[in-house]
Amino acid sequence: MKTLTPIVAALSLAISGTALAGDNYVQQTQTGVMHTVEATQGPASDSNTILQTQSDFFNRAYATQSYQSDSVIEQIQHGAANKSTIEQSFGNGAHATTVQDGAFNSAYIKQFAQFGDPNQFITHIEQDGLGNDASITQKYGIETVATVNQSMGGFNEARISQVFNVRGVVDVTQSGWLNKACVTQSGVDQTAIVSQTGFGHTAIVNQY
Repeated sequence: MKTLTPIVAALSLAISGTALAGDNYVQQTQTGVMHTVEATQGPASDSNTILQTQSDFFNRAYATQSYQSDSVIEQIQHGAANKSTIEQSFGNGAHATTVQDGAFNSAYIKQFAQFGDPNQFITHIEQDGLGNDASITQKYGIETVATVNQSMGGFNEARISQVFNVRGVVDVTQSGWLNKACVTQSGVDQTAIVSQTGFGHTAIVNQY
């Protein structure tokens, strides 16, 4: 029960509306043609950082932090028509990153009520190739880690969900074409590692 104390405290503070935003930092760098980049540091956000870099053609990056403190979002995109979205809220010490190259790749990270050390516990998606799709959703967690790496191919799909998780670790690595991995975890000290190479594989992991 003690592990839930930081979550309850942060939610109570945010709902009360007494916290004001301050000491946030945003840096956006773009080269190339017709990119879109958005950064939003919402209500009750304190001491957060957003870094966004894009080059080449038609990439889109969206970052939002609300009711969040001491957290980091980093997005790097090269290539063409890639999209990255990261949302963090109602937490402390979260760190989410995406790196994409190639074309038509999509990355999505949502972290809600996540708590940890941003220098140690990082949520990360890295993709290159064509048409890869990855999403990570983490809610009500403490010191969790989730990583997706999809490369050397295309149209791979990865889905990670960790809810009510303490020190959970998920690592998904896929290369090739049309592979799919889905991992769902809750509990304490759960670990899932998925590695697939080739064509048309499917891996499903559920741990509760």
